[in-house]
Amino acid sequence: MRLAPIALAAFAFGCSTTPQGAGAPPCEGEYPQSGQAPDAVDIPPRVVNPSEVATALAREFPASAKERGIDGTVTVGFEIDAEGRVAEVCLLESSGHRALDEAAYRVAPIYEFSPAFSGDEPVGTRLAIPVTFAVR
Repeated sequence: MRLAPIALAAFAFGCSTTPQGAGAPPCEGEYPQSGQAPDAVDIPPRVVNPSEVATALAREFPASAKERGIDGTVTVGFEIDAEGRVAEVCLLESSGHRALDEAAYRVAPIYEFSPAFSGDEPVGTRLAIPVTFAVR
């Protein structure tokens, strides 16, 4: 499978370093940040189920973090295959709170994407998505 790295900013859900001991493995390789889509991808993948993702984020927000007023952003790396399926997930940046990092990792499989295209050919790619848990 040919991979073309791209970045996709999705949801307003902010960041520090890779967490120690969190459920998601640290990312290896390039996962460009938002706004750095390379020429190799003409049409980037997009999240096709944002309401399901929002529901999962609300469900997975750790109660202990909410009660203590802890919020934060986890940057999750996604490897997307040529059909738009999530092939791999990793942690790019920690929120600084293990519980939030683990919650973001639990939400990651909920994401569904449209395929990326280079010309007329669907291609696999990587993208970075910030997942924010905010106390309201």
